[in-house]
Amino acid sequence: MHPEPSGVLWATFWLGVLSTLPTLVVAVPVGLVLGAVFKDAPLLLGCSEAFFTAALPEELFKLSVLWLYIRQHKAFDEPMDGIVYGAVAALGFATFENLLYASAGLHVVILRAFTAIPLHACCGAIMGYYVGRAKFPAESHTPSRPWLKAYLLPVLIHGIYDAPLLWMNRLAGPDGTGLETVGAGTALGLVLGIAVTLLTLVVGGIGSLLLVGKLRAEQRKLAAEGKYEPVAVTDAVDGTPAPAPPAPPHGSAAVGGYLIALGFVLAGVGGLFLLGGLLALVTGEVSSEEVAGFFVGWAILAGPPLALGLGLFVLGLRKLPSPRQRHSPYRPGGVRGV
Repeated sequence: MHPEPSGVLWATFWLGVLSTLPTLVVAVPVGLVLGAVFKDAPLLLGCSEAFFTAALPEELFKLSVLWLYIRQHKAFDEPMDGIVYGAVAALGFATFENLLYASAGLHVVILRAFTAIPLHACCGAIMGYYVGRAKFPAESHTPSRPWLKAYLLPVLIHGIYDAPLLWMNRLAGPDGTGLETVGAGTALGLVLGIAVTLLTLVVGGIGSLLLVGKLRAEQRKLAAEGKYEPVAVTDAVDGTPAPAPPAPPHGSAAVGGYLIALGFVLAGVGGLFLLGGLLALVTGEVSSEEVAGFFVGWAILAGPPLALGLGLFVLGLRKLPSPRQRHSPYRPGGVRGV
């Protein structure tokens, strides 16, 4: 309901990016052990990898961002903030993880941008919902063992989503030709598995939206009761009330949101061209005679949308109204810091 400090949002995003490092430290050796144990059982290997090298460690280290950084931050003063910061941390993780898949091809990066990244965001939102409920318990709303649910529910969704995909990956083999020789029963199982993956993505999305709607309804009720009143900022020197900050221009929040969305899309297009160029160079698709012309074309395709998108994104952030001090009915004492 209220805008969060941009500095805290960016810090959460980059901590989400950094959480990929301990995840890799855990996932790589565990994956080697699982590969040795289930080397002749692709289905068991795919399912075990989905949970033990992906869902369990990834959700654990995303949760650690909320536990170690956000949980005690003064900006986290109502349950809805948990959803915001949980989704932002998950997007940071998913963005960097997607870059790690660039070696698999640009088509994989694009496909994951519309599947895996939204799934991470949904899991982060669900995780953040329960973190918010754990921090701000209410007799009529607080679920039992919220911290446990904050971890296990995203793990369950994430693991079920990944299992069919990793099974298919193991059947395909390193050269991608293994799927051509599978039997009719295995092929049917793969089709059903992919259906389960897509259904899990839909369920995760709907579930996260329902939780957001539940909190919004609660906040609207509190706002109608007058419990989100702005408070005067006290001067630190003599204790006199400081003048209230000027109200943002009408519609500035909407304009800022549109600029951020447009900037994100343009920067994403430029980033895809950038990744495509890097892949072409790494895989040797560009000969030494073509390098000079390639760099010129690459700069023309990737540079303008990337620069314009980043510029619009920054401009949109500046258009957003700054968070103001307000009473929070969830926090003892009731005052939210700027």
